[in-house]
Amino acid sequence: MFKIDKDINFNENQWLNPLGSGRQVTQDLSLEAQTVKKTMNETMKAGINQNSAKTGLTLENAAQASASHLSQIHADAVSAIVGKDNLLTGLPDRYAYSRDRLPFALYQLRAQKLPATLPSAIALPGNTEEIAAILRYSHENGIRVIPFGAGSGVLGGTIPLVNEVMIDLKRLNQIVSINPED
Repeated sequence: MFKIDKDINFNENQWLNPLGSGRQVTQDLSLEAQTVKKTMNETMKAGINQNSAKTGLTLENAAQASASHLSQIHADAVSAIVGKDNLLTGLPDRYAYSRDRLPFALYQLRAQKLPATLPSAIALPGNTEEIAAILRYSHENGIRVIPFGAGSGVLGGTIPLVNEVMIDLKRLNQIVSINPED
């Protein structure tokens, strides 16, 4: 949980840029990541987004929006599948994954408006077995999931609606085999 009157502290060495190349962004944060950081800090200082009627974020639900809706039991289970370092639940990460390249989403970002909903968590599986295990667990426990490739879609398919868990596929970055007949 964050305090409304405090800055969100970012560790630039751990900031993941989901819309970039999958590399960790260091001191040279991308323009989008800088905008996210600025927007979040200004919004939390103000306590309420001036455009809350459009974004859905108000003082009353800001704390709720910042909290992950993934229970600790489910977070532990998914973390056991992908590893502790490959389950992102922090507010900056969840905010960064809350949009794609949809023109309206970029407009909202550039206008420094917060989205109405955030994903509950972001899982970064390293192989197809981990993906299958996450999907199996999610199905058995009624957890909604959204696949996340590069975040370059323009149709809003990766924008969370009701606290889904994102499955970011960026760690699947190697060709294992090629079947020339296919």
